[in-house]
Amino acid sequence: MNRYKRFLLTLLTLTTLSLGLVVLFNYTVDSAGLFHKNNIMQQVAKELLAGKIVAGFGDEAFDDRQFQLSLIKEIHSKVDIIATGSSRTKELRKRYVTNGTKIFFNHAVNGASMEDYIAILGAYKLYHGYIPKDVILGVDPWILNKNSGRIRWKNIQKYHDFERQIFPTITEQRFDTLFILKKYKELLNYSYTLANIRYLLKSLKTKKPYYIANDLEVNDFLREPDASLHYPYTTRFPNVQDVYTKALQYTQGYVYGLENFQDTINKKKFEDILCRLKQEGVHVTLFLAPYNPLTYDILVKQPKYKLKSTEAYFRKVAKNNNLQIIGSYNPHTLHLKENDFFDGMHCNDRAIKQIFSSWKPANAP
Repeated sequence: MNRYKRFLLTLLTLTTLSLGLVVLFNYTVDSAGLFHKNNIMQQVAKELLAGKIVAGFGDEAFDDRQFQLSLIKEIHSKVDIIATGSSRTKELRKRYVTNGTKIFFNHAVNGASMEDYIAILGAYKLYHGYIPKDVILGVDPWILNKNSGRIRWKNIQKYHDFERQIFPTITEQRFDTLFILKKYKELLNYSYTLANIRYLLKSLKTKKPYYIANDLEVNDFLREPDASLHYPYTTRFPNVQDVYTKALQYTQGYVYGLENFQDTINKKKFEDILCRLKQEGVHVTLFLAPYNPLTYDILVKQPKYKLKSTEAYFRKVAKNNNLQIIGSYNPHTLHLKENDFFDGMHCNDRAIKQIFSSWKPANAP
């Protein structure tokens, strides 16, 4: 019995020590800047603003919200056009919306919610005293869903809370306790541990977790000077069968952001945002990023996901407020095929370029 107890005690001690080392490692390396200020993001922002292409700065190894705020803070020229939204908007590039005469930045973040819109716009107002005259909002269907589970905006809450000066009519639900629990859960998260290991190895090898690319023909994550994203070759040039598998998997089990769909509260909030932007003289475009045809055809048959009614709502809002609306959740109306996507909900930049070919900035003839 004593031997059995000693074994259990030893096992418990080793397990606790191992978990403690993992927590200490993740807290110390903290590649995403969840627990410490990350000066790397500021350095990357300066490289982009100097017109360079930054490589190796992948989505999985940093907090893209903190990065976007670092970028906005470093901007010194008057910005004409910005885009924000989720990863479905990240491949929208300056050359797709302007011939080079206007300054454009892409501030899309993973899993965006309306609170992210407010934080990005609030940062411009806070640091520069204005909101760019053209704002492209990637309006994914889940931004209307009260139960979407999107709370990553809490990482940049101080900018969101600046809303009281530019969005005074909007009241917010608070998720502080849940957010804190999810944040510290990352200290034992397997994916974050792997990201920190890759970050540390790259830092030891190159002295920086990123490098400067001469062109876009690089098999890595790339950020153009406008902050738009290019994925590694396996994503940019995917295997057709892999895309089919991912598109099908997306529809099975939990569908990202669309479960238990309740939209009444968020519709009011969204319309308040548009009203305030109109008062600021901002020209708003709503961008509906399409789903993979296979994914769309499966989801649209299930009314609980509200793809058709959500798109109809955004089109009605755009019409009532005289806003441009670009794209559609329905890929068939855009004449897109499976080879225009790399999974169930992300189209490639070729498709985004096609979608924005008809877009016009404010005051365009």
